[in-house]
Amino acid sequence: MTTTVPPSGEGVTPAPPPTGTTAPTPAAPDPAAVAAQAALEDRVKKEALAQLRGWLVSSVLFALMPTLIQFLAGRQTAGYVQPEFLEMASKAQLYLVSIGVTIQALVQALMELRKSGNGKLINLSLMNLIILAAAIFLASTADSNDALKTVVGYQSLCLFLAALVSSGRSTWICAKEAARRDG
Repeated sequence: MTTTVPPSGEGVTPAPPPTGTTAPTPAAPDPAAVAAQAALEDRVKKEALAQLRGWLVSSVLFALMPTLIQFLAGRQTAGYVQPEFLEMASKAQLYLVSIGVTIQALVQALMELRKSGNGKLINLSLMNLIILAAAIFLASTADSNDALKTVVGYQSLCLFLAALVSSGRSTWICAKEAARRDG
């Protein structure tokens, strides 16, 4: 006599789990691997900081150098009247500096985006494009005879700071991605 098992699986009981066996425990992370990963992250951070410092010196300080020299040279001449801060900012051509900083960050981000599709980098690139468009638009009328120097100084300073933050963050991400790839 043969027994048949109905196709629905009724009447079939699963086999009990074997006694005395336990699930395998995950292996503890290798201390050498953890140390190597920490050393890599530290090296990536140092490399990115070095690139960010280079960007800051080459992009920002050299761009502002003519204004600083003009200010220092003016102080040692007779009859020099100290301009107010916003008037000096309007003479610094911060719109043009913002344009240069954002273009440099955009080119670097586009090169990096070809290698990795970082979402943060896409968002920062869009922000840099907005800053670039605003700087180009506002720079076109900044030197007109009707321009209010304090307003130009305030707007150019705000746009310059926004460009520094956005472009600096973009440069930081690009530098970290490149250091990770090279490491």
